[in-house]
Amino acid sequence: MLRKLPANAARAFIMGNVLEMTDKEIAAELGVSDRMVRKYMAQAMLHCMQLEARWTADAS
Repeated sequence: MLRKLPANAARAFIMGNVLEMTDKEIAAELGVSDRMVRKYMAQAMLHCMQLEARWTADAS
């Protein structure tokens, strides 16, 4: 699922949701701003929602 995302978006998603790191911690790790981390997280969440919509449509 995450393979289709840009690397930093996938990393930010894992760090935030699996490792429970804060935006500030993720930003420091990736060398980007807190705002960019939020953009990466939004990108990853949108990707997940699109996948869920496809799976739901396929199951119908």
